[in-house]
Formats: sequence, C-alpha cells, structure tokens
Amino acid sequence: MVLKRVLGAVWSRRLSLGFAAVQIARTFYRGNRRLGLLLLGVLLLAYRWSPLVIVLELLLRRYVKQRGA
Repeated sequence: MVLKRVLGAVWSRRLSLGFAAVQIARTFYRGNRRLGLLLLGVLLLAYRWSPLVIVLELLLRRYVKQRGA
C-alpha cells in the first residue's frame, strides 16, 4: 500500500524519468542510436507507470554489462 503510493507520487515519477533520461543520453553518446530510440519510446509510455522505468533501468544495466561496454 505504501509502496504503491510512493511509486505513484509525482516526485517519484519525475525522479525516475530523470534517471531514465540520463541513461538514454548515455546510450546516444555511446553511439547506440537504435537502443536509444527504443528507450525513448518506452520512457514516453512509462510516464504513467513509474515501476516500468525501474524495470527499464535494470534491463539496461544488464544489457550494457553483457555487452561489456
């Protein structure tokens, strides 16, 4: 109940979107344009559901770790 309230708060959404935007910028900077565009699309959808951004962050970190970048 409390977790749902925290993840649904406006400040929580904005904070998680800020972190995701930084990850997208880093992806573009590294030259991976296709992944950056995919993440941007997911980010736009995720604004309504904050836990999706958390899942996105975890998957992105795993992907980058596997590629060795």
